[in-house]
Amino acid sequence: MTATLATGAFPKDSGIPMPTTQHILWFEVLPPLPAVRQVLVDHFAPHRRFHSVPYVSKEGEVEWESEGGFSLDYHIHTLTLPSESAILSYVSSLFPASSFGRGKPLWNVSLLRNEGEGKSAIVVNVALVVGDVSSFLEVLVGGLTDAHGSPLSPSHLRTVLRPSLPPTSLSALSHLPAYTSAHLRVLRKQLSPPDHATSIKPAHDPYIYTAQREIVLCPAVEFDTVKEIQKGLEAKLGVKVTVSEVLTAAVSGAVRRYLVARGDEVLKREGKNVRTRALLPFAYREARPAPPTTPGAPAPTDLDGYSNRWSFLSINLPVGEPDPLERVRKCKTELDLKRVLPEAAAQANVQRWTMGVVPEEIAGKTNLEGFTRHTLVLANVPFHHPSFPPGPLFFAGEPVISMHPVISSALPTATLFTYAGMLSANFVVDPEEWKDHESVGGFWVEELGELASVVGVSVGEDA
Repeated sequence: MTATLATGAFPKDSGIPMPTTQHILWFEVLPPLPAVRQVLVDHFAPHRRFHSVPYVSKEGEVEWESEGGFSLDYHIHTLTLPSESAILSYVSSLFPASSFGRGKPLWNVSLLRNEGEGKSAIVVNVALVVGDVSSFLEVLVGGLTDAHGSPLSPSHLRTVLRPSLPPTSLSALSHLPAYTSAHLRVLRKQLSPPDHATSIKPAHDPYIYTAQREIVLCPAVEFDTVKEIQKGLEAKLGVKVTVSEVLTAAVSGAVRRYLVARGDEVLKREGKNVRTRALLPFAYREARPAPPTTPGAPAPTDLDGYSNRWSFLSINLPVGEPDPLERVRKCKTELDLKRVLPEAAAQANVQRWTMGVVPEEIAGKTNLEGFTRHTLVLANVPFHHPSFPPGPLFFAGEPVISMHPVISSALPTATLFTYAGMLSANFVVDPEEWKDHESVGGFWVEELGELASVVGVSVGEDA
């Protein structure tokens, strides 16, 4: 998928723009423009890809061509809006990627001052080819400090956000059985039937991209509470349970609650057999020599020496399962690392093998075919490290009260994010398909609350 990201991961005739992420940093007091600009000078401008335009080489790799006459101020916008909801509407308007100028580097920063009650925000809008959520956060963390202005170390974040991937080579006999099985699973999933057509499932054939997307911010929950739920579930089930498994089960339960509330006929008919799957982005790094410096461009940085390598893992969401404990058990089976990691390597191998052979437009059609067989994209991004100071981090001299990365894609997305001891969640959905979409935030908290009650934990939340 790497090469097709330069012009969009899907066929041009589908009308789907390139995937983007919008990182929302919320403030009680918006930092002054000069301070924000200085952070960008110090931590964005040194990276070549922030002042370059991507193109695809013959080998299928994304390369970077420096823009002549790069202007940092071109990428900085300021706006005054009446409320937090207006800020979210503005962010939603960025999803079609039309805010990127033709032939310009694919990113911009908006300072959004709230003239009413509530928080103001800084929104960093980035095309995924410039950096997926994880790799971009490595850049962003360089601009964050503690309350005393001391910088954080990006190397800490690399450890947190970039889990090691098993070897992708099939030459090692010790890995051969696992990887052979993983490759067969990947190929089988490519040919699997599409998900059942519930009220939130976009049509598979023909797929029509509506470009309508709205953000639902769920109430935040203390991350320590989630860990207490995790420990309680381990005791209840008698097996090791990970936080990712708990959160995936909670998303499944929230979706189930939404479908039940909507009186979904497909869920009623299929029951436990309803097929609802999620695509999990799996990003990892592949080091390669940094491209040579062009005249007038800064020297390549460590980030520029990496190639974004990422794929999607397909997992079943137990939306049809009425028992919350059974949903956790089934998510544990789906996310078993002994299966998931080899499958991630297998998926990456399949992409690598075909990228240099298959024309870009055909690769885009393949991506679209695989995407539209699924119901949503689910991303879980942990943004915490033992070395980070307690409480909020600071950006341009002001504390970041909360942070939300939101992802625009061909499918609805659910993104989970841990920051400053709080777990936040957001859904990006098509409001025409997700009727009463604001309710899903409440269903998310209700599902966590039910899991907590099963193990005797109380749940507190923040708006």
